[in-house]
Amino acid sequence: MKQTKCSLILAPAGVFLLLSAVYLLCGLFPYGENTMAWGDMTQQVIPLLLELKQMLLGGDGLTFSHLTAGGMNFVGVILFFMASPFSLLALPIPDTQLIVWVNVLVMAKLMLCGFCAQWFFFKKFPKLSGGLSAVLGISYAMCGYALLFFQNMIWLDFMALFPLLLLALDRLLVRSRPMAFIFVLSGMLIINLYLSYMLILFLVLFCGFYLFFFSEIEKKNRGRAAFLLGISVLLAALLTAPAWLSFWRQYLNSARGVDLITSLSGGNFFADIRTTFCILLPCPLLIAGAIFPAPDYPKKRRLFLWLLLLMAVPLCIDPVNRMWHTGSYQAFPARYGYITVMMGLVLAAMMLSSYQGAPKYSRRKVLYLCWGTMAFYLLTVIGVLVFLDKDLKQYVRSLWVNDGQFVSILLVFVAGFLCVFVTLFCWQNQWLTRRTLALLLCASTLTGGFFYSDVFLGQAARSPQSWQLAADLAGRIDDTGYYRVKMENKDFDINLLGGIGYNNLGHYTSLTSEEYLFGMKKLGYSCYWMETSPVGGTVLTDALLCNRYIIERTGSEEEGELLYINEKYQIRALSDTLPLGIVTNSGLSEQLTDGTRAEVQQQLFQEIFQSEEQLITSYEPTEQQNISVERTSGHYRFQRGEGSNPSGLVWSIPVTQRQALYFDCFDALSTKLTEPINGAFTVSVNGEELIQGYPSKSKNGLLYLGTFENETVQVQVTLHKDVEAKSFGVYGMDLPLLASQLQSRKTADLTVRGGSIQGTCESSGEEWLFLSVPYDKGFSAKVNGSEAEIYRVFDTFMAVPLQDGENVIQIEYQTPGAKAGLLLCLAGILGVALLGIFKRIKIPAMFEKAAVFLLGGMALLILAVVYLAPVLLWVKAHFLIS
Repeated sequence: MKQTKCSLILAPAGVFLLLSAVYLLCGLFPYGENTMAWGDMTQQVIPLLLELKQMLLGGDGLTFSHLTAGGMNFVGVILFFMASPFSLLALPIPDTQLIVWVNVLVMAKLMLCGFCAQWFFFKKFPKLSGGLSAVLGISYAMCGYALLFFQNMIWLDFMALFPLLLLALDRLLVRSRPMAFIFVLSGMLIINLYLSYMLILFLVLFCGFYLFFFSEIEKKNRGRAAFLLGISVLLAALLTAPAWLSFWRQYLNSARGVDLITSLSGGNFFADIRTTFCILLPCPLLIAGAIFPAPDYPKKRRLFLWLLLLMAVPLCIDPVNRMWHTGSYQAFPARYGYITVMMGLVLAAMMLSSYQGAPKYSRRKVLYLCWGTMAFYLLTVIGVLVFLDKDLKQYVRSLWVNDGQFVSILLVFVAGFLCVFVTLFCWQNQWLTRRTLALLLCASTLTGGFFYSDVFLGQAARSPQSWQLAADLAGRIDDTGYYRVKMENKDFDINLLGGIGYNNLGHYTSLTSEEYLFGMKKLGYSCYWMETSPVGGTVLTDALLCNRYIIERTGSEEEGELLYINEKYQIRALSDTLPLGIVTNSGLSEQLTDGTRAEVQQQLFQEIFQSEEQLITSYEPTEQQNISVERTSGHYRFQRGEGSNPSGLVWSIPVTQRQALYFDCFDALSTKLTEPINGAFTVSVNGEELIQGYPSKSKNGLLYLGTFENETVQVQVTLHKDVEAKSFGVYGMDLPLLASQLQSRKTADLTVRGGSIQGTCESSGEEWLFLSVPYDKGFSAKVNGSEAEIYRVFDTFMAVPLQDGENVIQIEYQTPGAKAGLLLCLAGILGVALLGIFKRIKIPAMFEKAAVFLLGGMALLILAVVYLAPVLLWVKAHFLIS
C-alpha cells in the first residue's frame, strides 16, 4: 500500500482492534464490566479528575480547592495530572462510572499516540509504504512505556506529542521555521512539567549531537539553527510561565524533597532491568532495526544510534537513572522511556526506507521460513499465556517485574525478535516482496502487541464494585455550611473523598506540603510517604478542624445520627464540632510542641480555649509481660523478652467520667514509605482484639480505643518486634470538659467559595480568628476593609488579628506567581509576534557563535552531570571511602 494521507488511519485503527481484542477477552469495559484502573490511576488520576469536575461544575474556580488537604492550591495538581483536553471528557460521565470509562480514555490516548507516530513516519520517510508506517505507529503506541505506565494517563498525552515535537524540531533546524516547535513545546510544558525536565535534557543532547557531529546542515548555518533553538525554547518558557512558576513553587514546598548526594550514592549500581527493559521488549522491531544498516541515512543513523545508546544507559545504570528522574524515584523507573523507544523506531524506519530493490515475487522456501518463525512466535505467545499465566500478574500487583514474569516476557521477546530478524534479513537480501515484508511485520507487531497488552492491561482487569460503593456516598449529606468529612479507616483511596465532593484533610500527590504533612502527623492523623489522611485524630482535633461527619464500615455502633448506609459504608454525624473560624486569644503558638502527641493535644486545648485545665490524662502501664521498657529523655525503647511467652504491656484504667481513650506509638517525622515501628503491636481492649500490626501505612495516627464511662477498661498491647518510639502510651480525653468548652467558644459566621473566605465575627480585646485552613502565602486578608497580616499557627494553619467589636472578614487567595507569570506570558506573545515579523532578519555572527558555544556547553554539562557525576559518586561511596 502506498503511503497516502488515507493510510494514516491504519495505526489508530490497528491500536483500536488490538485493544478491543484484549478488552473483550478480559471483560474490560465497554465490552464487559471490568476496569483496568489500579495503582496511581485509582489513587490519584480518577479521584483528581472527579475533583476537577466538582470544581468546574460547582463554580469555585480552578485555583484553590477545599476538597483536599484542608484547602490547597490546585493549579499544580492540574498541571501534574489533568492539563489535557481529554480531562474534559470526564465531565458528562456519571461519577460512579468513571472507573470503567477510563478504559475508553486509555484506548483513545493510545490511538492518538499511534496516529501521531505514523504521521511522523509519513512526513519524514516518504519511501515507506502505508503498511510499514502503520506498523511503526502501532509499535510506538503499544510500546512498554505506554503499557507499563498507562496508570498516569497524562503521560500518554505527552508521549503522543513527542513525534510532533520531533517534526517541529526538524523544521526549525533544517528550514529555520521555529513556530511549530514553539507551540508544540509549549503544549508539552503545560501538559506535564515534570516530564518536561527529561524532555529538555534530551533536546539539548539531541541538538548538540546533531549540530556538532552528524548534521547535514552547512557549517555556516549551524549558528542560526542554534540561535533559533535557544530563542524558541526561551519563548516557549515565557508563554508557559503562568503554569511553571506556580508549579515549581508548589513542588519545592512539597515533602518530595530529596538529598541528591545521598540518593545518588546509595542503592544499587545496576537498575532493575527486569522492569526497565520491559520498556523496550514489546518492540523487537526497534532492536532489530538498530542492527541492520541504512545506506540512505549514513550520518543520521549514527546520530540516532548514539542517541539510542544514551537513552538506554539509564535503563541499565541506576545512578544515571535517578538523575533522569530529578534525583530519585519510587516506581515507574523509566519515565523518559518513550524517547528511547522512538529513537529505536526511527532507526528501524531508516533501515526500512533504504532498500527499494525488492523482488516481484517472494521465494517459496523463504516464505516457509518467515511464516514458520511467525507461527513459532504465535505458539510461544499462546504457550506462555496458557502455561505461565501465574507469573504474568506480578507487575499489576507491585509495579515491578519479578524473575518469573521477566523470564516469561523474555521468552516471548526472543521468539518475536527471531521472527523480525529473519524477516528483515530475508528482505534485505531481496528474497521477500515489500508487501510480504509489511504483512509479516504487521502480524508480528499485532501478536506481540496482544501479548504485552494482555500482560500489562488485561491482567489488571478487576471488578469496579468496591470503588463504586465508595463513589455512591457522594451527595448523601444535606448540609449547606462548611464542613469536612473524615474516615474511620482507609477503606478506599484518600483522594476519592474529595472526588465525591466532600471537603477533607486528606491528600496524596507529589505536591503535598511538607509543613502540612508533618503538622498532621503531630496532630495524630495517619500519614505516610506523600499522603495525609483524614483517618485518626481525636475528638478535640475533629472539633477544631471541622470534621462534622465520618465515613465508616457498615455496622459500626458508635453514637451519632446515621445519614446514609449502603452495602459497605455508612455516613454518621459527629457531635460537638465547631464551624470554620474560631475566635480565640492572640497567644497561639507558631509551632506545635515537639513532645508527645498527647502533649500536642493538651497544647491545642489550652491555647484555643484559654484554659489551664487538664484535658488529657496519660496512663502508665499496670503490668509488664516478658518485655523490657527503657525510657530516657522522652524516648522509649522496647525489647521482647526471651522464651516463647508473648511480650506486652497491660493498662487497667478505672474510668468514672466519660472519656475517649487513645493508644499511640509514633517516632519520627518523615516521608519514608515504611517506618521501623510499623507492625510493632497488636492492640486489644477488654479482651477483644482491636487491630493487628499497628502502626501501619494506612493507620499510624492516634488509635481510637473507644468511649467509656463508669467502668474499668483493660488495654493490652502485644509487642512483635523491638522498637523505639518518641510518643507512646494510652491517653484519656475528658469529654464533659471538652463539651463545655466547645459550647462556650465564640466562633465566626463565614462563607467559603473557592479561595474566598468572607464573613463576620465579634471580638473583645486582643483576639485572633483561627482558621483550620493550611497557611499559604497566596492568601491575603482584610479586616473591616483594612489590610491584616495572616500568621502561621500550629505549624500549618492560619490566624488573623481582629479588631475590638464587630469584624468584617475578607480573605482571598491568588495563586503565587500568577501576576509575574502573566507578564512573562505577555512578553512571550510579543516575542513570538516579533519572531514572525522578522523571521528573515540576519542574525549577527556574534549571537550565532554565542548560541553554538552555549548549546555545546550545555550538552557537555548534561553528559557530565547526568551521566558521569552520578557514577563517580556511587563508586566513591562504595569503593573509595576509607
